[in-house]
Amino acid sequence: MGKFTKEQRRKLNSINERLYDLERRVVPRAKQIDLSVKDIKEAYDHFCELLLSFYSKDKLLMRYGQFMNHIDDYFYTENQNEFRNWPTHEMSGEWHCWFYHCLYDHTDLSWDEILTIDRMEGKLRSYYDYTPIDLCLEKLECSEREEYISDANKDQWEQIEKINKALASYQDILIRDAKMLENRLKARFEGGFIEDYAMEFRLVFRLREDDPDYDENDDNFLAIINEPIIPGEMSKQKSRWMQNCNEYFGSSVYFDKKAYFCYLFAAFNNNTHINKIKDILRIGSVDMALCWDEYYEI
Repeated sequence: MGKFTKEQRRKLNSINERLYDLERRVVPRAKQIDLSVKDIKEAYDHFCELLLSFYSKDKLLMRYGQFMNHIDDYFYTENQNEFRNWPTHEMSGEWHCWFYHCLYDHTDLSWDEILTIDRMEGKLRSYYDYTPIDLCLEKLECSEREEYISDANKDQWEQIEKINKALASYQDILIRDAKMLENRLKARFEGGFIEDYAMEFRLVFRLREDDPDYDENDDNFLAIINEPIIPGEMSKQKSRWMQNCNEYFGSSVYFDKKAYFCYLFAAFNNNTHINKIKDILRIGSVDMALCWDEYYEI
């Protein structure tokens, strides 16, 4: 396109300023998340990404992610104007923030399309990854009668109880950290730093290494559970997190109707396709993540 009109320059400068304002709010928060993981001894990694969405008359023009782990201050303190060393370019003397630079230089949007942007949204997506638990399940044979959990024999029940014990230990950690995180997010919301927030947990069950289908070059997923964490729920005594989720699975004489089963085990049993004993015994490890989104107005 030709030279920008004064009105077009004002529109582009406004987009740059709004994105720079977002940078000044999001970058310190991402650094804070970087540091916070050090206080959680069970966490071994974390992830932080900003998802930016650009709309024109409610039509999504572009959505791209900006990695926010281990931030390099250069990108957020220095002029990121792509044309600053191009003296004849009409933008050469402008100061551009990094997010604006990415919009015009790292996406497929043309200047004509950028000029139609009338709404922008920012979502900071983060999660803590917790140390995986190796379940060390025994490799047992299953007869035709020993198909579902309700049919488990004594040795099989011992393996099922190992899974419940591992998930119960995860659940204690999840309740502790989710309640702490919710208090912080609520304070940020009430303080006007974010427009809204949402939380969820993720459980990933992976194949054991001695399984015929195990591939060292693959993620070896058997099942993944993603469920939202309802605000305030973990503090309620009658919530799924505080109650015994022991369900009577049938006629197995080895099942203890008074035994404690955590909610994460109930979610595993009811919300995945892994409900046959032979498939349960294929699990090698489980790992958990606490995930959350922070929504920003731009």
